[in-house]
Amino acid sequence: MSTNSIFIFMAGDNNLDVSGVQDIQEMLQSEIAPELNVVIQFDRRKAMPWENPADSTTKRLKVEAHQLIQKQDIGETNTGDPAVLNEFLKWGINGFPAKRKIAVIWNHGGGVKDTDIYKSFAGKVKSSLFVPQEQRNTTTVQKLQGTVQARHLENLDNLLNLPQRMVCTDDTSRDFLDNLELKSALTIPEQKFDIIAFDACLMSMFEIIYQIKDSADIVIGSEEIEPANGWPYKPILNYLSTNQTVDNGELSRKIAAFYREYYAATDENVTQSAVRTGSLEKASAALDGFAGTLAKSLGTMKATLADILISVQRFREEDYLDLYDFALLCRKNMSQPGIAESAAGLLKLLDENIIANVTAGDKVKNAHGISIYFPLKGPPEDVLHIYRKLDFTVTYPNWLKLITAFHTSPTLQR
Repeated sequence: MSTNSIFIFMAGDNNLDVSGVQDIQEMLQSEIAPELNVVIQFDRRKAMPWENPADSTTKRLKVEAHQLIQKQDIGETNTGDPAVLNEFLKWGINGFPAKRKIAVIWNHGGGVKDTDIYKSFAGKVKSSLFVPQEQRNTTTVQKLQGTVQARHLENLDNLLNLPQRMVCTDDTSRDFLDNLELKSALTIPEQKFDIIAFDACLMSMFEIIYQIKDSADIVIGSEEIEPANGWPYKPILNYLSTNQTVDNGELSRKIAAFYREYYAATDENVTQSAVRTGSLEKASAALDGFAGTLAKSLGTMKATLADILISVQRFREEDYLDLYDFALLCRKNMSQPGIAESAAGLLKLLDENIIANVTAGDKVKNAHGISIYFPLKGPPEDVLHIYRKLDFTVTYPNWLKLITAFHTSPTLQR
């Protein structure tokens, strides 16, 4: 049995296809130890007419000794189907057993706003990506070439006019994993990952970490949008190869540190954090109590809360705020009975759970590792449709009650 196996689910059937190729090239530059299994499932975008269709199928690959070894070609897959991710992880665990198991979800990310982005697509744009290959013609190809860098499709989001991307998007199938499906995809009987990591945007959210807490000891992700380059795989794999028995906490801190170091010299605003799940239940109960106390006090302090909601650390997705920063501001600025005490209790538990947090860039300097949903405007029904069903919301309903009460209560008092 190997010491470590890292299973990377690369959902590249979208405008990140080229980034996936680049990340694999970076992995090939690593000095990977024989005891480390680096296993990839890479679903690529549908081939353009000038490309070899065989290059667009889903491959299961292993990186070793600067070589990329194809283990399986499983044809076209839908990364938005939870069974596809689940089957890959089972295949990886059975075929490459190891003392430590790490799963990396590689793709776009959208946090908890599980709006179906493909519904808004209809009627806006016609792309040959969504036309069966046998029906594609020169006209559609020329249109693409005149609109985007057709060979790389790096500007596909602009072409499609999509406001955001979800996790594990699959443009061929027009599907993605919502957070209910994500839980089922990562649930494997009698198996628990040491680390589940998101090389994706916006996924270090309290609600998401709670949703998958039973599948991993530690969850790694970003509160902010990730740059297209994503993780720096070369130093991460080199470190893991030479530090095979490092504990999970230190490994998580190193991954975050490598990420920050990679972007420190750029003008990017980046975050990366690692959260333990073992005592997340206690933090959830504290958050529920804190939210309940805030909701009860809305009649006298809504104006103060509104000021805090405007000034708190938010991200490129402005409906997500940093939970730690929010609790800090409430403790400092609210004098109503019980608020400071409940905020302090929540902060203490967050400190116990957040084991790594790094930032680079002034726009994210007050990020502490975990974001949470609190929209500046009333939450839309297409978001609430799934948000209401999340494990956190079902078990601890006061946060959603606070959001709803804030947006429906009487005019601000000052």
